[in-house]
Amino acid sequence: MNSQVTLADSVRVTFKALAAFEIVMASTNHGDAQEANVATALTTPLRVYVRDKYSNPIRNFPVTFVPTQGGGQMLDGPQVYTDSTGLAQARYLLGPAEGVNFIEARAFDQTTGAALSNSPVRFTETGKKSKPSYLVKVSGDGQSAAPGQQLVNPLKVRVLDLNNKPIWGVEVKFGVLLNDGNVISTNPVKTDMNGEAQASVVVGFTQGTNMYSAHLPEAPAIQTLSFTATTINGTASRLVYIAGNQQKGTVNRTLPQLLTVSTEDDYGNKVANVPVNFSVVDDATVLSVGALAGGVKSAIVRSGPDGIASITYTPGTRAGLNKVVVTAAGLQPVSIPFMLYGKADVPHCMTDASVKNLRGQVGKTMIDPIQVLVSDQYGNPAQNGMVQFVVMPQSGSLVGNNVVYSDSTGVAAAHWVLGKAGANVALATALLPCGATQITFNATGETNNYPVLSLPGDHVINELQQLLLTISASDGDGDQLYINALRLPEGAVFNEPAGSYQLNWTPTPNQGRTDPYYAVFEALDSRGGRDLDSIKITVRNDNAAPQLVSKSPVDQYALVPYQSTQEFIVQVMDPDGDQLSYSWKVDNAVVGNSSAFFFDSRYYTATSQHMVSVEVSDGVSSIISTWVVDIRSAVEMKTFTCAAVPYQGVKLEWETASETGNLGFHVYRSLSEAGKYDKINAELVPACEDGKYTFIDQEAQVGRKYYYKIEDMNTSGATQTHGPVLAEVAAPENYDLAQNYPNPFNPTTNIRFQLPQNDQVRIQVFNLTGQLVCTLVDGKMPAGYHMAVWDGRDEYGVRVGSGIYYYRLTCQSFSSTKKMALLK
Repeated sequence: MNSQVTLADSVRVTFKALAAFEIVMASTNHGDAQEANVATALTTPLRVYVRDKYSNPIRNFPVTFVPTQGGGQMLDGPQVYTDSTGLAQARYLLGPAEGVNFIEARAFDQTTGAALSNSPVRFTETGKKSKPSYLVKVSGDGQSAAPGQQLVNPLKVRVLDLNNKPIWGVEVKFGVLLNDGNVISTNPVKTDMNGEAQASVVVGFTQGTNMYSAHLPEAPAIQTLSFTATTINGTASRLVYIAGNQQKGTVNRTLPQLLTVSTEDDYGNKVANVPVNFSVVDDATVLSVGALAGGVKSAIVRSGPDGIASITYTPGTRAGLNKVVVTAAGLQPVSIPFMLYGKADVPHCMTDASVKNLRGQVGKTMIDPIQVLVSDQYGNPAQNGMVQFVVMPQSGSLVGNNVVYSDSTGVAAAHWVLGKAGANVALATALLPCGATQITFNATGETNNYPVLSLPGDHVINELQQLLLTISASDGDGDQLYINALRLPEGAVFNEPAGSYQLNWTPTPNQGRTDPYYAVFEALDSRGGRDLDSIKITVRNDNAAPQLVSKSPVDQYALVPYQSTQEFIVQVMDPDGDQLSYSWKVDNAVVGNSSAFFFDSRYYTATSQHMVSVEVSDGVSSIISTWVVDIRSAVEMKTFTCAAVPYQGVKLEWETASETGNLGFHVYRSLSEAGKYDKINAELVPACEDGKYTFIDQEAQVGRKYYYKIEDMNTSGATQTHGPVLAEVAAPENYDLAQNYPNPFNPTTNIRFQLPQNDQVRIQVFNLTGQLVCTLVDGKMPAGYHMAVWDGRDEYGVRVGSGIYYYRLTCQSFSSTKKMALLK
């Protein structure tokens, strides 16, 4: 010590363990003598310590765990290394058989190779087989995804025994309870070493809740678990028309129905808050220009929570077509047009609409009527305006009623018999909102005789029958006459061979019709006298027999189960458009008179065949279709298969080995093997004699897996289910545009195309000069097999002429063009 200061020196001393000497089982939590279900992982790892001869821990020393009995395996591999405490531990999976499992923990001197003291350390574990008692949820509940997308985390469950120990190898089935989602992993699936089973699923395409199930088929008493997931809004991709097109309303008055569209994703889910632009068209394609709500020509409306965007429209003051175009950036179609029509307001004013310089023969009705034009306050021709015509004294008289209402063109007209030579006067008066209106008509009465046409009477002829008529006129004053044809049927000729006027016409086979034709003629004399008259010509349509378009059943032989009914249907067309009559018979007894007949087997003997026939007549010609009906009195299945067929759907085929009292089959479909099966056939698939059946599910979509069952029904109403069978509808491997059919065609044709993936698709029709005729498809479409139909009309609904046309399929990475012919 010096000055109360203590000096000290220190040194750090490290003591190291000696060489490894022994291996011993952990004193606690060692993992020995566990009991669990076969093929599952033990809860507690197997634990040993490696120490030197003074019991100091040896770190990083290799220990080998070797199963010697029971068929189990080490989950972390055979060799592990000790940690800083000298502990080595390994997880063990019991073998698949009940009974004892032996495992040895072995450790050896790293220099001499000799076994350490106590090596090997032996563990004894017992595997047992227990029945499932609980099915518990592990994870995956409450997730969300866009339509048709996979959930990030799988749905996971665990199967436990009565002691809450996991069970290996138990079959778990996952299914879809709500929405049209799907299980896309192996299903059913067996539990793993932890007693767990999981399924990868996609959510349905309909926005909202999805529900999935998990249950144990071999333990139906254990409660089924349910998982929920949410299909959230996808991105808006489609603009869809809802209502308001083709409205007709009074000019300058708001239309009663809103112009309405919706914004949707690829799967028809409504998408909110999308800006939608409504624009009033003001160009040469319209007759009038109105306004949207607020008096504007363009407005942006955001779609509401229901995806709806709507607005009011008021037509312009001019009667006729108005147009509003609706667009939304990035959505298809590019635009939706609204065709809106303004009709005239109430009658308001009238004006003179007669020909100038009225003249006629005294005492005869003038050829040209006196007439006025009634209009609304905006100048549009107005219907139902009341006009009174009055003839002044000594100016003659009117033919018919002197009170006339304006027609759809706004015209009110009256025929006038002139009363004297020289000036004749008539008036038209009306009480209209613009004030009391009076219009004066002046006509010159002439005393010379006007020409008088002499026409043959009305004629009825056949197609290809020549009609040759002489047309003449006379004049009481002997004036020179001229005869003109003002209107003739197509193909008719009017000429003057050998000094007389003749009408010459031979109707073609296509000109026969119910409505008559009119040939209109005019006779003029040298002093301006005039006569006008017409001939009515009816062309009979040469009768063509009715033609059978289709019939059901198609086969001539029909098998009708006992105590059931079979509908027989014929579809018949008459080339002439004649009215058709039907007469159904069973064994020559009349039983019906419509296009369909229900055969009820309860009323006919089951021991013999029956003849069902229908005669269809147009009054002149008839056709007959017949069936042979066999009544048979359910079902041992021989085969039941299904497969996807391009452009058709999923084709189901089954064959029965025997049937007794079978009525037929229903077809059921599900998106998962354990899910809910829905009936997809509208009518019972009837039993058939050869026991071979085919059914095509035309609603199947590409990229989906479908499970099918069939259910037979016997005469007592009992049912039996067969299946399920699985069909996967794969997408096409490549793009393709098929040749249209029929080709040539009239009036419609089908255009088939296939897409290997979702794509932006446009199908357009062009004429020979490359001009666009119409667009058939323009939007995003899913992968699969598709068909477009062209009805021979252009963008405006007008039928195009015969000729060669091209149709083109354009996608983002594919384009193809083909030729087709329209023949009329």
